[in-house]
Amino acid sequence: MEKHFYIGKGPGNDAFVKEIDGLFDQCRAARAKLARDFKADTVWTRKQRVCGLVFRRRQQLPWLNLVRANGNFYAYSPQQGTAKGWELARRIREEDILHFDPSVYVLERLLLQRTVVDMGHTYKSQAGITNGQIFVSIPGGKKHIAGSDPFPTIPGWLYEVPANEWLVAQGREVA
Repeated sequence: MEKHFYIGKGPGNDAFVKEIDGLFDQCRAARAKLARDFKADTVWTRKQRVCGLVFRRRQQLPWLNLVRANGNFYAYSPQQGTAKGWELARRIREEDILHFDPSVYVLERLLLQRTVVDMGHTYKSQAGITNGQIFVSIPGGKKHIAGSDPFPTIPGWLYEVPANEWLVAQGREVA
């Protein structure tokens, strides 16, 4: 599958990274507050989504359901049949900043999401931030592919680069 690789450079990149850093700081603060409010050690996440609370010691609380334990931590989801469990579930559901995902934010905010279906396989745009730079990978050619999203318009501060340069700039090794 053909892919196009982009790296952010210049003031546009710097301003966008600063915006994302601010949102991520808000996310961390909201997660810490949720944990404090329910006397937990931290929050439990799966794929950047808050699902419950984590404690270092096993809890016997009627408003929590044990989901995972490994001896070092105990992860719980809310038991919604109780008032406190319902309150925890409501906060997890309604406080959007708890679920902030920088990769998703980059793709949505810059309108760079693209899904390409090719020979039974599905490919999606990917994004991330490393060392103060935005990195984006967009699948498929720039011409329209039947049954796939059109190729997005790329902001001027994102520069197309070869795959190996994209990997090296992220600190990855190239074979």
